[in-house]
Amino acid sequence: MSNILVYTLENKIYINLTNRCTNNCIFCLRNDKNDVCGQELWLGNENYAAQNVIDQFEKIYSQTPSKEVIFCGYGEPMLKLDILKN
Repeated sequence: MSNILVYTLENKIYINLTNRCTNNCIFCLRNDKNDVCGQELWLGNENYAAQNVIDQFEKIYSQTPSKEVIFCGYGEPMLKLDILKN
């Protein structure tokens, strides 16, 4: 597992902040697979700083500028509110 915090799908930038989730939805993809369209979403650990997200975002954005940024992954992004606010 790696810490891919920022990834792209269909020219959109996605930010994956956490594996943690307060729900257990029966339709959630995290129950069935480790990736979405080849993007590994399980984080190896959650010991990272907001700057790690910013660095990955800037690298991705410089290669694939996008008008759409989505906070989505295998967890609930609001559980990392301190990082999300940055």
